[in-house]
Amino acid sequence: MDENEIKYILKLLETIDSESAKTYKSLMELSDVFTKKLIEEKRKLPYHINVIDELSANENANSRILSSMLQYTDNGEYVLLKSFVKNVLSEFNIQVDKPYITAENLRIDILVRENREKDKYAIIFENKIFNAPQQKNQLAKYIIKLRKEGFSDEQIYVVFLPPYMYEPDDCCWFEPQDVCKNCNCTQCYIDPSLNLKDKFKTRYKVVTFKNDIISWLKEHVVPNCRHKEVYLFTASMQYLDYLEGYFYLRTIDKEMNMRLDKIIIDHLKLEDCKDEKEKIIALEEKINDMSTLVQDMENKKKNIAHDWLKEICEKHSLNTTPNGDKIEYKLGMVIITLCTRQGNTPWWGVSCNEGFSIEDQKLIIEKIENHIPFGNKKYNNDGYLVWSDTSYENAENRFIKLIEVLSKNKKI
Repeated sequence: MDENEIKYILKLLETIDSESAKTYKSLMELSDVFTKKLIEEKRKLPYHINVIDELSANENANSRILSSMLQYTDNGEYVLLKSFVKNVLSEFNIQVDKPYITAENLRIDILVRENREKDKYAIIFENKIFNAPQQKNQLAKYIIKLRKEGFSDEQIYVVFLPPYMYEPDDCCWFEPQDVCKNCNCTQCYIDPSLNLKDKFKTRYKVVTFKNDIISWLKEHVVPNCRHKEVYLFTASMQYLDYLEGYFYLRTIDKEMNMRLDKIIIDHLKLEDCKDEKEKIIALEEKINDMSTLVQDMENKKKNIAHDWLKEICEKHSLNTTPNGDKIEYKLGMVIITLCTRQGNTPWWGVSCNEGFSIEDQKLIIEKIENHIPFGNKKYNNDGYLVWSDTSYENAENRFIKLIEVLSKNKKI
């Protein structure tokens, strides 16, 4: 390659970088204008209150609400689960009898299973209402867990729950192998036997909150609530209203949506398009640009989160370093974890090595309960004695507090 060719390539790269910068700048401007207008319009809306909104429900809270509704029974009959299977999961050959329904068990958002001899089944619900990052091998890991629980692949069903229609990443379906630890997806694709997607194509469905869950609540739950079931009715109404509010589908949002739409139309110059097809193409281009921008920001966030965990280790002289997106601090036979992986919120967990007695495990949990009085704890889940979501504001203090409290336990 001669000098002129090198100069040409460098100039070309500068042009590409410049165009990318212009695109990102335009997207940022659109986001800024749109957000400011949204805040302004929301201030004009008439008074409206929703308890779920006021409690700032996260992804786990949404899973608990939905699983609680599916657990409703009338004379021993799981009415709402049967309704959900009939009207939302009609493609699945499932006969509901006496299911066991849990939220966040085995680290699965919602799990419905029946262990009877005939018609045994398990339904995995993966909740992505807030577009939490998809974890490598995630769906495959859940399937493997249920295999260990005694379910065959033909008895396992997978429901992916995004806010609107999109498919899970292919990597979610790959069974974890040594090659996956190095993020070498090429090797996974070379060996199709690792991919469970085709194997589960008749027992897998994308169910969106915006269309499917809202429609089910509006058409099959709320209208069929008996007057005596006042708590179910009010909970269903609140959850329906909450979801409609999340997607700006409430009646009071109609005029606001029209004004917000105009910002997009004007910014993208959609009125200059010669026909509807050209408008679709223009919107698709911007959506793809924004997806790339969001992915770049997610990658940046991941790198910064790792640096933040490293700072915590150095600041508190923990004599350990982060492993990817988490710190695992070993305290004798106990491991205290701080992780930034779960969606938009970090979490902490406490686990222990094999051989730690049940009595000592109870003492650890009791110690945590007595000295760290905060909610949303989960117990004996996926290898952790206790774990909980937290926030970036509180994560460091709670992690260090756990270390301080458990360091005083002589049995550790």
